Amino acid sequence: MKHKLGNASLALLAWMILPGSAIAQNESGGYQGYLIWEDVVYPSEVTAYENMARQQMKLYADEEFPRRIDVYNTTDFTYYWVVEVDNYASIDTIYMDFNKIYRNMPERVNEIMEGFAGTHESTRSWTCYADEELSFRPPDQEGTADVGPYLFLGFCFPQKGKMDEAREAMKGFVRVANEKGAKLGWNTYIGDLGVDAPMFFWSSLARDAIEFHTLNSADFDVMGEDADGLWNDLRNVMRKYEEKNGWYRNDLSYDPAR
Repeated sequence: MKHKLGNASLALLAWMILPGSAIAQNESGGYQGYLIWEDVVYPSEVTAYENMARQQMKLYADEEFPRRIDVYNTTDFTYYWVVEVDNYASIDTIYMDFNKIYRNMPERVNEIMEGFAGTHESTRSWTCYADEELSFRPPDQEGTADVGPYLFLGFCFPQKGKMDEAREAMKGFVRVANEKGAKLGWNTYIGDLGVDAPMFFWSSLARDAIEFHTLNSADFDVMGEDADGLWNDLRNVMRKYEEKNGWYRNDLSYDPAR
């Protein structure tokens, strides 16, 4: 969804343990969390950074790292490395798995860390969880995988104490999208530990930018004044809103099943 407005190197995985108690429960009752490492890469160092990312993923494959890592990057040279979190204890387990690789292959790990050094200007880790109540999947896409690799992200930062109003606006978008037969789906995630809270964001995937903008424009035409009113409701309780465009990077991602 978009209104008509207009990583994680092994150095980052510095084997700090995030407190699982900080991760909230999805209000629908079913929890699906994500641990995210976010690197802002120097434009001149993109090739070097991506080469090291490939080496890192090869190390994971060689060491049979048990968890999938999905990598995305945006046009502002931000890279997101995403790992699913099953429950509170999963975060500790993830870092124990990384520690195991370091114990097994310290020289190779240090070599990769040195290769990443100087390629990015900042790095941080944060968590979020999926909120199905605020997400929309067109009925004809139920049970199918999201389409990519084009990625749109909309980051919303509600005013303090206004998250409930923001949620109501997002629920309204879901309701109107269902009623009007919108074609472009989105997933909504609530920012948790390590973010400028309150924060949530939605993501949409499409085959390319043309498909995304075509479907998005058509959906808002169909949803009409209802969508415009909901956007105004949402904008009135936001202190900041950011859009990002990018891609899912299958070539940089790691899947233990492959």
